[in-house]
Parts: sequence; C-alpha cells; structure tokens
Amino acid sequence: MNENYEKGTYCIGLNRSSTSKPHPFLFKVNHISKSIVYGTLEKNSHIPQMRSSIEIPVKDVLINLGSNPHPGRVYGVDTSLLYRGRKVNDYFGPVYWFYKPDSDVGKDLNDSLDKVFKTLKQNRLDFIVDTTTCIWEALPFNGEKYAGMYIRSKNTERRPNRFQIRPEIMPSTSYPYVIFHELGHHLHFEYVTGTKLNASWVRLYNTSIKQKLIKKEQSVELMDRLTGQTELLPSDFKTDLGEEDTYAYRMILRNISKQHSLSVRELDLLFEAGYLDDIREVWPIKGLSEKDLAPIISEYACKNVKELFAESFAFYMTKKKLPTSVVSLLEKSISYARVNHEKR
Repeated sequence: MNENYEKGTYCIGLNRSSTSKPHPFLFKVNHISKSIVYGTLEKNSHIPQMRSSIEIPVKDVLINLGSNPHPGRVYGVDTSLLYRGRKVNDYFGPVYWFYKPDSDVGKDLNDSLDKVFKTLKQNRLDFIVDTTTCIWEALPFNGEKYAGMYIRSKNTERRPNRFQIRPEIMPSTSYPYVIFHELGHHLHFEYVTGTKLNASWVRLYNTSIKQKLIKKEQSVELMDRLTGQTELLPSDFKTDLGEEDTYAYRMILRNISKQHSLSVRELDLLFEAGYLDDIREVWPIKGLSEKDLAPIISEYACKNVKELFAESFAFYMTKKKLPTSVVSLLEKSISYARVNHEKR
C-alpha cells in the first residue's frame, strides 16, 4: 500500500470534520504510517503562515492522482492550479509558480522584475516592493481575460498581499507594464491615503464617464419611422439615420436585447413576417440613459477610479504618453506616498 502514497503525490481526501458536512480536498503526501496518510493541504501551501498539515485515514482517500495530475476537476476539486516551485528574484523575493514554464518565460519575467525595480529605485519608490508583506504568483493561462491581479490583505501578519501575473497571456515586452499596474494598486491602497488627493482622482475619473440620455419622444419617433417603412430591416435601419439618431437607435436595440433577449436579427424576422405590433410591444416607450465612456488614458481605466490610478502609474513608469492633468495628479500622489512612507 505504501508505494501508492509516495512523497510528492497528490491525493483527494474526504474531510469528515464534525463541524461541517464531509467535503473533498486536495493535499500533497508527505508520508504514510499505520494506515494514516500525512500531508499538506495544497491550498496556500506555498505561504508559510497559511500552510496547513493534515493527517487522514487511508479509507478516506478518494483518489490518488499521482505526482503530476492533469488539470481539471475531480470530485469537484480543481486541479489546474498546483504549486510547482519557486524562483527567487533578487529584489522581489520568491516568485511562486503554479505551472512549469519554458525556461525563457521564467528568465523574461525575472529580467522584467529587475527592470521594474531599477525604475522604481530611480523614482525613489522602491519601498513599495516589500518582501515581508507581499508575494508574487505566476499562474497559467486558462482563458482568463486578466493578465494580472492584486489581492490586498487586511492583515498581512496572517496572510500576505498577493500579486498574480499570467505570463503566457502576453508577450514578454508587456511584463513590466503589467507589473507596474499591479504595483500601482499597492501604492494607491497603502500609501496614497490622503482624502483630498483621492477625491481629486474621483473627480478626474468622473470626467471619463458621461451620461447619454434618450428622450421618450425620440424613442417613439424612431419606432414610428421603422415600422412606417418597408424597405429597411431593423438591422439596416441605422443606415438611414443621422449621427444622433444612430446612437439612440443602438441604445434602443441594446435595451431590447437586455430586457427581452431579442437580437436585431430576430427583430428582422418579426419585421419580414409583418409582425410589427410585436416590435412595438418590446420597444422601450420611455426615456433611456446610458454611460458613455470617454477614456482619458485607456478603456480599462474607465472601469473604476482604482483602475484609473493603476493605469496612470503603469503608463507613467513605462514612459507612455499621458495627459498633463494626469501627470500632475500622479506626481502629487507619488510625492505624498514618499512622505507617507518616511513617516512610518
């Protein structure tokens, strides 16, 4: 039996804690003795203060996955993010890898971290790289849309701040930008704490969001024009409209899609069949409002004020062009962060 539970193999066991309903969990085997398997919970196993040892009867081991499980779900447990080892950077400390990258990927990421630190030091911001409260994790790309993520901890003594990066989602030339973006979040949360300064960022963000209004009368008029002609299908109707009416018509189509789950092609079918009353029934006979994004920096910076700050910081540090107003506010924020750090 022992050969089935060699050190380093992964197993799924059943937790029979009296305080909860039995549920499966993933662990890595350390050794087996007298029908008891000893191991380490895989979740957060790379973080010393969060690492948990377990012991479980052999009878409660649901399956032995071996030393290199295939990514997927087994007994409802996700096996796609297994801690594979770490590579230590001279400045950022250990980078914890959750897949085995090609050697050039690991080297490129390490070189990018060196480059980022050099730039931070030149700007007297190297203090935001804190290996005592922050860790870096390199994750595989499984179709996610985010190249990086910052997960802030409320208590760094119990769990560190986490910076996650997915190297395979982008070319290596983009690594510094993503690293700076996530560090921008850390800088913002930890050091740019002034009320007036943050209010200034909110005011700046508000200039990127404009409210578009469509009056009830305009909506009714467009409905009457569409249903009062026979030449243009709903999908082609915008070709006969001016710029303002085109925007309003698109808003109306989005509203119909959202409220009634009808696409413009399905409106075409109703139109061709002569079911105009059905179109009138789903048409929004009311005023509509919608946010219109006018990016100051990038579309992603329009998501919220936190992303505006992080994008501004990444652009600034990688010497991408920024509006003068953004540069001015960011430099004030950086100066504030330096003073805030010196006071601690």
